[in-house]
Amino acid sequence: MNFEIKCALGILLPLTAMIFIYNGLHSLPNIISTISLLIIGTIFSGSAVADIILKRTR
Repeated sequence: MNFEIKCALGILLPLTAMIFIYNGLHSLPNIISTISLLIIGTIFSGSAVADIILKRTR
């Protein structure tokens, strides 16, 4: 996957989760969606950081 796409997803997914949190976590699907968006966003941003580190060490 492209580095730019990883960065974009790493930023946009947690922002989407913040919108869910701001609107209120009134139901279980909202809570599950928020947690999954945060986890997936963390994975993508971590992958982008790993790409940066690997490019600098090569």
